[in-house]
Amino acid sequence: MKSTNILKYAKRKGSSPRSSALLEHPIRENCEEIDGNRGFHLKNENLTFPGVTRRIKEVFYPGFKHIDKNKKRPRKGTCSSISIGNRVHSELFHITNCKDKCLCKEPPKKRLHRFTKKAIDKFKEMEITIEESEVMIVSRGMRLGTRLDLVGTMFKGQENESMVVVSIKTGIPGTYRNPQKMNAPLDFLGSEPRNHNQLQGMIEHIILDRDYGIDVQEYLIMYLGKDGVIVESLESWCRSKTNRDNVFSAVSRAKH
Repeated sequence: MKSTNILKYAKRKGSSPRSSALLEHPIRENCEEIDGNRGFHLKNENLTFPGVTRRIKEVFYPGFKHIDKNKKRPRKGTCSSISIGNRVHSELFHITNCKDKCLCKEPPKKRLHRFTKKAIDKFKEMEITIEESEVMIVSRGMRLGTRLDLVGTMFKGQENESMVVVSIKTGIPGTYRNPQKMNAPLDFLGSEPRNHNQLQGMIEHIILDRDYGIDVQEYLIMYLGKDGVIVESLESWCRSKTNRDNVFSAVSRAKH
């Protein structure tokens, strides 16, 4: 996998709004997560939305089958990818959101995971200041909600200061030899992890644009692996207006 030259991409003068455009948006006061990760709720409109991951799978993954959330599954060890991902996200949340008072559901470990340290080092290298973690956003049109992993500022205090959204992934995604194609309108893409991550970023980008009026140019996907860090921006197919409109329509028309 080739790493995109993000610094060259991101230093385009005046390319993105400030992070306050989202962090101070009035919708945020009325948005809350339903206990047990069961979706998102807009209090003032009494609307409830499922999460983005499940909706993406239902609409775009070939042969997707519903899984009973109440069914017991084998417990995974602390070294599993999911466990590491949860720990890294929790640590970044604590570092970013718990400056005055700890808001964590569970006390963080005393020592940071090496992946968390790698992320922090990469932020410094790229001149990214993280402003807030786990930022809830919802889409009325697609009827779904999600949390942005990290919202921050690139080149804070400089003339080309701009908002950045960072999606954190633990592990480097592999490629399949002969992957199935995703469902239309994305049937020109293989159904494999890297494209799934790009699609999630695309949908979050659509939500920010349509529901919050924010056209985020600097949307980054950061892969944290044993051998290093890979940072990518959204690919051209994610930024295509035709593809974005088609994806919006496909999700909006899906049964809820």
